[in-house]
This record gives sequence, structure tokens and C-alpha cells, in this order.
Amino acid sequence: MTDLVLKDKTVIISSQYLPLRELLSAIITSGRIYMDGDELWRKQTLANRTFILGANGEQTLSIPIQHTGGVKTPVKEMRISYSQPWSRVHKGALFSAYNTSPFFTFFRDELFEIYDTHPEYLHEFNLALFKCLLKKLKYTGEILEELPQGEYADLRGQLTREEFRESYPGGETYTQVFSSKFPFSSYLSALDCIANTGTV
Repeated sequence: MTDLVLKDKTVIISSQYLPLRELLSAIITSGRIYMDGDELWRKQTLANRTFILGANGEQTLSIPIQHTGGVKTPVKEMRISYSQPWSRVHKGALFSAYNTSPFFTFFRDELFEIYDTHPEYLHEFNLALFKCLLKKLKYTGEILEELPQGEYADLRGQLTREEFRESYPGGETYTQVFSSKFPFSSYLSALDCIANTGTV
């Protein structure tokens, strides 16, 4: 899938925590984006986990959620658990991984402020972070608040990193913070590419 196919189109994506670079790269030229919070919650998906590259290699960041007792629940109704200091841990991991990168300092404070608001709902948090990344990328399209009518490109369905590998080609390589220690790592949060290159 290329940005040419989606240029000026309306796209729908699943709710993701700091979405993968491959997804943002595909949709950045689209005209309208809707992040769907009505999909049913599934464990161990990108809805509450993302991947970064730190000093010890790839690292998974996972947001704990409050259990629903097996009741099928839309992502937008999933509550975040703050019984553990995961927010502080995630901010520390992002700081350690990207504070020496060329571009992270330009949006770090705005990003961390979203963590500090301690949103109640996972989708609310995901959407706020997504908007922050798009702002940094100078996205000129529209972020829709409601499910669009008419024609759209439905990019929902790839809910795990493995599913993304099967559906989205890896992007061009770039210099990562720890390139001297590790081979290039793809299918990370778009934050990695934005922090290192300023774009996706």
C-alpha cells in the first residue's frame, strides 16, 4: 500500500497506542482520518502496546487496562489502570530512548503533558497522542470525530505487529539512536522515525 493510493482519501484506522511508522507513512497524505474506538477490545494488540528502540534493543511498552470480566467491550470504553506507575515508566523509557535524537526535544513536552493528564479511557489517550504526532508531521488533512459516510479506505484489521508485517511494507531505513549497537529495526512506533528524522 502506498501513499499514492491513499492521497486525499478518507481512511479509517484502528485505535493504536503511538501507532507504527508503517501505518502513519501510509496515511500521512490522506485527506481525512478516523481512528475507530468502536472496535471490540482484544488482548495483546496495538491498541495498548507499542514498540521502541532503546539502549538494550527493542522494547515493548504496554498500557495496563482495567479488566471487564470477559464482557466484550469497545476499545473506547476500556479504562486505563493506574494501579502501577506505568505512565512514569513509559515516559522514562521514551526519554532514555530518544532524548539524544535530533527532533524529540521539539515535541517531548507536549507529548509528556498528555501522559500527565492521566486520561480515563484508552481510546481517548490514543487519540490525543495520535493528534500530537500528526501535528509534529504538519498533517494538513482532517481528523474526523465521527465514522465517515461514503467511500473510505478501511485500514482496520491489522491489530498486531505481526499482522502489520504481512500487510505493510517496511519503510526506508534511517539512522536510529542506537544504530551503532543494533541493526535497523522496523515496525516500531512512528515516534522512533519522527524523533530521528522529523518525518515518517
